[in-house]
Amino acid sequence: MQKKIHIEHVPKLDKILRITFASVKKDFIETREEFIQLEEKVDTSLDIFRGRLKELNELIFRELKNKTDYLDKQLTNKTKDLEKQVKDIAISTDKFLDQTNAKITVWNSKILKLDENSAKAEEIGSELKKIKFLRTELERIQVLDKQVKTIDAVAVHTKDYKKDSTKLRSDINKKLERLKVGQDILKAGVTKNIDDEKAALESKISNVDKKLDLSNKTNNVNLDKLEKDISRRMLEDMESVKKLMSKKSITKKAEEIKKSFKLENVKLQKGMLELKKELNEQVAEKKSLNQEVTDLKKNLTKLASKLEKLENQKPKVIEKTKVVEKKVVEPKLEVISKKKEEKGWVRRFLNFLIEDVEEDKDKTLHEFDRKKGDKFEIKELKEIKE
Repeated sequence: MQKKIHIEHVPKLDKILRITFASVKKDFIETREEFIQLEEKVDTSLDIFRGRLKELNELIFRELKNKTDYLDKQLTNKTKDLEKQVKDIAISTDKFLDQTNAKITVWNSKILKLDENSAKAEEIGSELKKIKFLRTELERIQVLDKQVKTIDAVAVHTKDYKKDSTKLRSDINKKLERLKVGQDILKAGVTKNIDDEKAALESKISNVDKKLDLSNKTNNVNLDKLEKDISRRMLEDMESVKKLMSKKSITKKAEEIKKSFKLENVKLQKGMLELKKELNEQVAEKKSLNQEVTDLKKNLTKLASKLEKLENQKPKVIEKTKVVEKKVVEPKLEVISKKKEEKGWVRRFLNFLIEDVEEDKDKTLHEFDRKKGDKFEIKELKEIKE
């Protein structure tokens, strides 16, 4: 057998519950109004926030566009500058190569000239050797000239000797004639001592004749010897004179050669001085060219390093940033609609209480209100349910 649960009616508790429910209803209505106001404020703030976001997005898009345009301009300008620099470097390298090639050609021509000059110098050296040899020969010719002069002097002395011998012979003949004349005079003037004088004279004459014969013999022998020697010497001298005459022509030629060699020596000295000057100038030019080449090499190394740096520097390509508009996730405010019923425990409890009041129609409550004089309308509970 099941026992029935008997629930007694407690009037005070009912009143307390009604009062609490009424206060809860008022608070709920107030909170609902406040929530509606808050929802409106949130909507207005969301609209303002969306407008500001749009403005910010537009500003950011404009700034990014301006920055991208500026960076694109800078990139184009830098690329143009780099292209200009590369073109200038290419032009300068071409000029440098042309200059170096021109200078190399000039140096090759100068080297060829130096080779020719070295050949000329060798020829000049051989000619100088020849000149030295000719100098020695000219010294020998001078010695021969001195010998010729001595021979000429000897020839002159031989001529004087011949003249003297002829004079002696003429003097002797004159003396003999005078003696003959004297003999005739003595024969005519002196008669006594003719024989004695004749004998004396004959003896004297014989002596003189002997002496003359001896002197003539000696003179003849000496003259023959002298003639032979002189003829021999004259032949030798004639041969030597012929040789010397040929050598005189040689001396003339040698003098002419001397003069020409002197002129050539002067010219050669001038040429050597000019060659020295040219060589010094070429050495100075070579030094200056070496300095220019070193400077150009330094410039080329610098340009190459700059080019390597420029090649190594990868151009920073700034991609145009697409302005991605962030979808503003609007907070879904769950507005408590009047149609949708909340299935919370408070709402269930209130529904339970209101349903009980409607179903039972609460006769005891009406009676309680009448006795106490406190009025409590059931409409308020219905509004709470709604």
